[in-house]
Amino acid sequence: MHLGKRPSAIHNDMNVLIVEDDRTTRQVMNHLIAVRGHHITACANAEDAETALEKNNFEVVILDWMLPGKTGPDFCRWLRARPGGDDIYVLLITARATPADLDEALDAGANDYLVKPWEIEIFRSRLRIAERQVVDIAERRKSRIALNDSNQRLERLALVARQTQNGVVILNAKGEVEWANAAFGNMIRLNSKSIVANDFTQMLAGVESSQRLEMEEAIAMGRASEGELAILGNDGAKHWLHYSLTPLEPEKGVLRGLVCLFSDITMVKKADEERFKTSKIESLGVLAGGIAHDLNNILTVISGNISLARLCMDGKHDKVVEHLNTADKAAFRAADLSKQLLTFAKGGDPLKQVIDIKELVEKATKFALYGSNLTCLFALPKLQKVQADPYQIEQAVNNIVINAREAMPHGGKLQVCGQNETLLESNPHDLAPGEYIRISFADDGPGITPDVLPQIFDPYFTTKPTGSGLGLTIAFSIITKHGGRILVEPVPGGGTLFNVFLPVAHISTGEPTTELETIDGQRTVLCMDDEPTIRDLTSAMLTMSGYHVVTTCDGTEAVAAYVDQMNKGKKFDVVILDATIPGGMGGVDTIKALIHIDPEVRAIICSGYSDESALAAMESFGFKASLPKPFTSKQLEAMIDKVIRQAA
Repeated sequence: MHLGKRPSAIHNDMNVLIVEDDRTTRQVMNHLIAVRGHHITACANAEDAETALEKNNFEVVILDWMLPGKTGPDFCRWLRARPGGDDIYVLLITARATPADLDEALDAGANDYLVKPWEIEIFRSRLRIAERQVVDIAERRKSRIALNDSNQRLERLALVARQTQNGVVILNAKGEVEWANAAFGNMIRLNSKSIVANDFTQMLAGVESSQRLEMEEAIAMGRASEGELAILGNDGAKHWLHYSLTPLEPEKGVLRGLVCLFSDITMVKKADEERFKTSKIESLGVLAGGIAHDLNNILTVISGNISLARLCMDGKHDKVVEHLNTADKAAFRAADLSKQLLTFAKGGDPLKQVIDIKELVEKATKFALYGSNLTCLFALPKLQKVQADPYQIEQAVNNIVINAREAMPHGGKLQVCGQNETLLESNPHDLAPGEYIRISFADDGPGITPDVLPQIFDPYFTTKPTGSGLGLTIAFSIITKHGGRILVEPVPGGGTLFNVFLPVAHISTGEPTTELETIDGQRTVLCMDDEPTIRDLTSAMLTMSGYHVVTTCDGTEAVAAYVDQMNKGKKFDVVILDATIPGGMGGVDTIKALIHIDPEVRAIICSGYSDESALAAMESFGFKASLPKPFTSKQLEAMIDKVIRQAA
């Protein structure tokens, strides 16, 4: 063999394994390969070659067909079966040149073959082919590794997309769905498999058009977009979704598609709506509270003077007494209306006590349904007690039941159910975690349409020609002020369901009370009120009952009168303080000053706001009792007697 000249350039730097049992042939191959700058390992048999492959990485194997212990094709098959064996370029050298033999060599995994005897130039050509192929194999290996990494990342992303609670949708450039996860299918009430290949905007046909327009334009233009969509479900309820649309990175300047992420924000929207309703009711309450306060003052004067007039009558004027009684009843009916107005007045709190909610609900429901053609089914097991204003809760139940009654004028069925519930930190009702009782009112009337549902608790909103639009508003306000929640939803198939949540009472046992000794002589009462007519009325009532009364118009005068009485070595038996004094010191500030002077002061808080916060939390301020206006002389005397006799 003529070896020829050394090449002018080295093309590659490869690790080459020569497996050839003929020593001379190995040496020639070694020289021809070495001059091209490659690293060479030469073996005379298959066993040594296998050991070399275990220890080193080779890009090229030049393999003789006939080897001691193993044929070239068998060695080639063994090589291809090893990890990474497909990335090695194999040149099989053989003296067997039949087509069948060559097919066997290629089937065994050889990349190329060389028939003996071979010429130097042909061997060099095979080397050059091997060098180019090794570069291609290396590039393919890199691409394969990169592809595997990419596929693994995609698999991880796909796993996350499948398991996340958020909806994930991949669109092509035409706006068609290429992939969607099950969460998105659940959001729009479709099977995710049936979504693929459908036009995306057509699937959102249930979305309000004004909200859908921005998304459709963004998809058509291939641009980013973000917003909210309101989807009307098959159950008639509105579901809110937040979407974020992002274009995929363009390929050669051409849009590949978009990714859209969805999250269900229905609970957030409902919570916002509840807060908005509350704020509207509170705004109305600013006006309602002032009107009701003044009205109660007027009613107190009317009712009080009627009581005094009755006391002044003798037995010869029975007809006059009858008229006075009628007027008195009318005054107290007006007082009841005032209480309803104050129920949702700003700043007022219920006058709470521990009550059996089961008994109250049954009583209020039966009363509201009296004379109707409705069937009522109760399922009220043993429920925990709640701390609530029984009058207000009864009013709320009454209003809910009347709403159901008016929804079924031709008869129907009302189901009233109750259960004890524990709400966790994260609950769909936007309530503080803790123990609650749930009372459900389900009717089988025509139900509430989706367009009406968001306004159901709005003040003065009604769908009835004779309705005032305040019944459910008052119920909403009552339950909210009790730390609870009232929710409404349509019943599938027709009907309406109201769910009322009220927190369970935390009952604590107090210390036993001891009675004070009765004070001899004339009782003395200090009365503070900014209204002269109230002061005169209270003084007249108590004077007729044998009390000595001192009246003041504000807290400053009341404190001065109390100090003056103490300086004389005496004390007022009872102090009656009006809660609100416009421009002056009211009842709460006055009691603080009096307690500082005399820790044993016995005071009654009185207010035209029948749900004044000081009335509800009187003990925390230091009051012994509360007296809402309007009141009768009997109620006033009974309250004073109670305070005198109760524990210090």
